[in-house]
Amino acid sequence: MASLFIITVMSISLMLTSGYAAFSMMRSADQLGQAQRNAAQMDRLATLLQANLRPIRQDGVLYVPAPYQDQDGRPRLPSWLMPGSMTPWGAPYGYCVFAPAADAIASSVIAQPWPYAEAPGAHVYARAAPAAPPTLAAEGVIAALVSPGVGANTTPNCAAITLVDGRFTVPGGSVVVITQRPGADMAGLASAGRVVRHVAPVARGDGTGLSLVNAMPLASALGMWRATLPTTTILLLSAGRHELPPTLLSALVSTPDSEARGRRLALIGADRSGTVVALGTVVGGSPSSETTLRLPADLRIENLSFDGVGLEALPGVRLEMAGNNAVAVGRGPAVKVTHGVLTVQGALSLNPGPDGDGVLVMGGQATFHEADVTAIVHGGRAALASSLGASVT
Repeated sequence: MASLFIITVMSISLMLTSGYAAFSMMRSADQLGQAQRNAAQMDRLATLLQANLRPIRQDGVLYVPAPYQDQDGRPRLPSWLMPGSMTPWGAPYGYCVFAPAADAIASSVIAQPWPYAEAPGAHVYARAAPAAPPTLAAEGVIAALVSPGVGANTTPNCAAITLVDGRFTVPGGSVVVITQRPGADMAGLASAGRVVRHVAPVARGDGTGLSLVNAMPLASALGMWRATLPTTTILLLSAGRHELPPTLLSALVSTPDSEARGRRLALIGADRSGTVVALGTVVGGSPSSETTLRLPADLRIENLSFDGVGLEALPGVRLEMAGNNAVAVGRGPAVKVTHGVLTVQGALSLNPGPDGDGVLVMGGQATFHEADVTAIVHGGRAALASSLGASVT
């Protein structure tokens, strides 16, 4: 009788153990499936965020969509990006936004519409944000999507994201980061052989620059150029004064040579019918700040005047001027060649500063072919000066 009791108890225990094992296997499989679905969804959302980076401050830096605050004050993904985005178990994702540049650091996220508030399809972007942890900033991280662990609802803290053995992690959950790389549409521009954009003194229409009625400001166009660097970019400038902020002039010259070399940028004055005429004026900042347009890429100027903005051909760079152009600056030479190549055709009016020459060629080569050049210079200065073995034809 005792043996029968023991056998019965052992049978029940075996059944319970087998049932628990089966339940644990099913639960583990379900958790694994949820984790896999969550990882795939986070990758899709991160791709959407990456594709929607924009150069909103016209400085060539890419900015992320601004978060919205939930009822508890926690930052979440904007609903226009993907409405109702949650984990497979129903928990909301956390959205961490960091400053993409040293001059964009703030104690909290500061939002700005892009391209402008009234534009069709305009969205809000993070113009400034808290600084990223040092390890993340060193990797160019400007945002992160964080998820709680499977079955949990508590969103991990953005400040807890770390880089370990080349992998981003966060305690109590998972994370996918967004870095300072062109988004999908901007990557398409980067791979394009030729990009044409219409430029106006202020944004028109949707501000994309794809047509005259949707023209974009010059600073935005140059910011787009710096972020994408297509093989050839043509900017058609309409009538009016096109402002170039000193911060953008500084950012343009800091574009890495290895990325910009072999690229071509053309700034062309054009009227409403597309006919090339001398209409647009490029306006610079104060004489105390950066006032020279110089790129580590080939530049062509047609039918434009520059007021407070000088031009310079850097080493190995070609600067071409054709049609009817004018350059006036408050200090230094109007046009400078620093071991680069300058080619001038057509009419060119120069008004350098009291301490500068009309054209200063310091090494490199300058060629004036069928050119009509007029320079107003001050005492002791020359219309054309060369040194360091420069070749002038």
